[in-house]
Amino acid sequence: MEGARTSWDKVQIPGRNPPTLMHFRDSFYKLALRLLLHAIIFSVSGGGGSGNFHSGDRQALLSFKQVLQVPKGQLDNWKGEECSQWKGVGCDSQSGRVTKLDLGSMHLAGSIPDKICSLTMLQTLDLRENNISGVIPDCIGKLLSLRTLSLYGNHITGSIPASLGSLSLLLTLNLQQNQLTGTIPEALSALGNLEKLSLAGNRNLGGDIPGWIGKLTKLTFLSLSLNKFTGKIPHSYSKLLNLTFWDMAGVSLEGVIPDWIGNLVNLQHLHLQNNILVGEIPPSIAKLPYLVDLDLSGNNLQGMIPEWGFPIVSLKLHSNRLSGTLPCFTGAAKSLVILNLSNNSLTGGIPSCISSLSVLSELNLSCNNFNRELPPTLVFSDKLLSLDLHSNNLPGRIPRRIAQTSDTRGLVLLDLSNNQFTGKLPAEISKLKLLQALFLSNNGLTGELPDSLGDMMYLQAIDLSYNDLSGSLPVSLVECFQLLEIKLCHNNISGAIHPELGALTTLKILDISHNHLSGEIPLPLAGCTKLEVVDLSWNNLEGHLPDAIFKWIDLRVLNLGHNYFQGPLPEWILGFQSLHMLDLSSNNFSGSIPQDVHLQADQEIEHSGANEGGFYLETVTVALNANQLSLYYSLHVTVSIDLSDNELSGRIPADLNGLQGLQYLNFSYNALTGPIPSSLGNVTSLESLDLSHNFLTGQIPVELGNLSLLMGLNLSYNAFSGSIPQAQRLTRFPDAFLGNPGLCNGALQDCSSNLRVASGTEIRQMEDESFLSLSAFGISALISFYLSILSLFFSQRARDYIIKPWKPLW
Repeated sequence: MEGARTSWDKVQIPGRNPPTLMHFRDSFYKLALRLLLHAIIFSVSGGGGSGNFHSGDRQALLSFKQVLQVPKGQLDNWKGEECSQWKGVGCDSQSGRVTKLDLGSMHLAGSIPDKICSLTMLQTLDLRENNISGVIPDCIGKLLSLRTLSLYGNHITGSIPASLGSLSLLLTLNLQQNQLTGTIPEALSALGNLEKLSLAGNRNLGGDIPGWIGKLTKLTFLSLSLNKFTGKIPHSYSKLLNLTFWDMAGVSLEGVIPDWIGNLVNLQHLHLQNNILVGEIPPSIAKLPYLVDLDLSGNNLQGMIPEWGFPIVSLKLHSNRLSGTLPCFTGAAKSLVILNLSNNSLTGGIPSCISSLSVLSELNLSCNNFNRELPPTLVFSDKLLSLDLHSNNLPGRIPRRIAQTSDTRGLVLLDLSNNQFTGKLPAEISKLKLLQALFLSNNGLTGELPDSLGDMMYLQAIDLSYNDLSGSLPVSLVECFQLLEIKLCHNNISGAIHPELGALTTLKILDISHNHLSGEIPLPLAGCTKLEVVDLSWNNLEGHLPDAIFKWIDLRVLNLGHNYFQGPLPEWILGFQSLHMLDLSSNNFSGSIPQDVHLQADQEIEHSGANEGGFYLETVTVALNANQLSLYYSLHVTVSIDLSDNELSGRIPADLNGLQGLQYLNFSYNALTGPIPSSLGNVTSLESLDLSHNFLTGQIPVELGNLSLLMGLNLSYNAFSGSIPQAQRLTRFPDAFLGNPGLCNGALQDCSSNLRVASGTEIRQMEDESFLSLSAFGISALISFYLSILSLFFSQRARDYIIKPWKPLW
């Protein structure tokens, strides 16, 4: 084996001499010289990507950082000579020039300095989702290597520089969600390589919809939504055959949807919602093979919905004027996930074939004219999460089984409100164990509430108001431990309020008004510490107000009017920090009004006019995210205190400065005495004041003339004296001072001799005389009517005329 070995000195290459030690030394010197030259060139050019980088670019970045307001902890590593260590910075490995600057979502503030234009080799400039303001520097048009320019989600103002049209290599231009103004410069039509253009959400970009965008034939993504463009869809857009995403929502598009859209065969997402488009939906749209997301909602589209031939995923055509019957969407039976056709004029019935949409997750057919019974074969799969059929004319009974369900999947929202459903609430509805919102209000449902409602333990909102339901409140509701809203008003529910309901610690809205509830408010209800709206009015509740109510510290609306509560008002009743409406009217409360008066109007709550009295309206809305339902409610309320029609006595509290924001105040039909506090004139938000039918005395404070918003005033039937203040804001209510014999009009007569104060007996006597006069008038009218009838029957001629013999018509 020794002979098989080879050595370097024995190996020879034909045509070459064998290498010698001298040869190795020369080669080493040449290599060293070559490395030295590279090092000299490297140091002159400014460094490489993994070591030193271009000194000019490095200085430009430091100047850029110095101009911006950088939060602590961001860009702290912008130091040293290593480009790779600088956060968001990328450099070319050979030249050391900066090619990438990605500083998105770093909470940077300030304006973009011109110094950034020194980065002439920059390919990506991404400053998205910061707080950058100012204008886009015109010199950015000199960054001829740019492929991506993304400035979206800032506060940039001014116009789009025409110089951007020089960026011939640009692939992505994203300036959306800023405050840009003016028109889109036509110079951008030179961006022949542009693939993505997004200018959406600037609000004030305007002018005609730019037709020259049709020249950008490489576009795959186009978003111009939420701006102030005008005009029709340009025909030149028919050349954008590579488009996959097209969004022109909310830009005041006019005219019809062109049929040539069906030629954009690569289109996957088309958003033209919230415009003023008219005409019919072109059938060609329904034939786009890759379209998965279509939103044409919020227009004036008419005609019938085309049958879909391809597997679309999301179809939103709501808030138009579409008519006809509901198609089966056969071509999308295994793909359609979201279908929203609400707020149209669809008629007929809901066909059972709709339940064949096997992956449907959200179905909204509300606010149409469907008027046939739901077929018993209409049973949706357990993939359906939201079913909204409210505000139609659907008759008949609610189906016992409307959707399949399992332990992990099933309906979370069922809204059948504002229809014509009758009969009992099916107990089988409780098998929807994952249901979080049940809205069945404004129907003709009868019978008792099933105890099985408590089986829906994830229920957050239940609204069965405005039906004809009877029986008592199911105790089982306490099992729905996540309840936020219970609305059972305007039914025939009777019995007591169960103390067990105090276990609903998350409850915010409790409205059981306009029923036949009896008994007292149970003390354990204090456990509902999150309550914000409580309406128990128009029932037969009685007893004293329990201290449990004061535990509802977040209370905004408390309406206990038209019951049989009695006893003194608790000292805390006017001391809630967040209270906007208090109605204790038409009860049997006695004693004096507590002196600790506080009410502070929350500016986040929309206030209604006081001419509507003690009015409130809470509106619950839902949002579905994955399998979880989020509930929100808005409160429209007259900021009001109504203690009228009780047996209250004593004086009106002297210090009313804590009532700022109050719009409606009613203390009428009580036995209050003393003067009107002058501090009432400081409640300048007051729009309606009613102190009538009491025993109030003294002069009417001139400070009431400060109430500039006053639209209603009633001080009648008291014992006021002196002259009526001549402020125009008061004199325009002449009937407001009736029944006060001690008052006089100082502008028309001398009031010096008319200062006598009427007694309480005289006030009641005037009211009795008024009632007697009205009664006498009514009695005399009835007597006259009957005497006239008798006189007719005593007259032979009249009898012959009235009682004529029957004659055949033939």
